[in-house]
This record gives sequence, structure tokens and C-alpha cells, in this order.
Amino acid sequence: MNTIFKINYKISPYLIILFAISIFIDVAVLLAEKLAAQDCGQILGKEAGFYWLLAHQPWTWFSFVLTAVQFVVWRNLLKYVQLTLACCISSIAYPLTTLAAMLLFKGNIQAIEWLGIGLVTVGIIIANTEKAKA
Repeated sequence: MNTIFKINYKISPYLIILFAISIFIDVAVLLAEKLAAQDCGQILGKEAGFYWLLAHQPWTWFSFVLTAVQFVVWRNLLKYVQLTLACCISSIAYPLTTLAAMLLFKGNIQAIEWLGIGLVTVGIIIANTEKAKA
């Protein structure tokens, strides 16, 4: 008996655009937060100074604005799709953030990290498929 996997949902072009915007903003927020934090120096033993500097970083405020925009986009998405689907699709931001950080910060991703990213991606696909009846 053969089993075929099929996606349970049909997503309109409007929702695809909203998801793309949401994912793009999610990645941008995390990168902006990293940029803000790296300009503030070491935190250990200097927490008050670190947070003072962090509050005065343009990247911190940029991430706040993007987070507000993302909230609006996310609320619009949730009008049309179930939360479980929205969370699964938006979790693609994790590997995309890793790739963007690797390019932007010249990071080196180890094989075990790529394996983890692959497992997360496969898990997302499996979580959103249903066995079709043969």
C-alpha cells in the first residue's frame, strides 16, 4: 500500500506575501538586535552600562519599529490561517536567520548545526503533511 503525503492547506498569493513579509521582518529584527548588542561591548559585570548603551543604539530602535510592524502583519495572517500552520511556516525564519547571520557576520556554521537546521526544516514539513488515503 503506497502512501502519499499532501499539504492540508491552500494558501492564497496574499497570504504568501504576508508570510514572506513576516519572515523577512523576523530575520531583520534578529539581525538588528545582534548589530545593536555587538556595538555595546561585553556585558559580564557591566550590565547597567550595557543596557544604557543598548538603549541608545539606533539598531535597537529599528528592531522595536520592525517588531511593531511584524505584530500587525502577524495579526493579519492569523485572521486567515490556523496558529499551528502560521507558526510552522514562520519557523523557516530560523534557518534563514542563520544563513543571513553567516553572511553578515562572517560566521562559520558547523556540520552539526547544519544537521540541526535540516532536522527542523524536515520536522516542519512533516508536521504540515497528512497521509492521503490510498
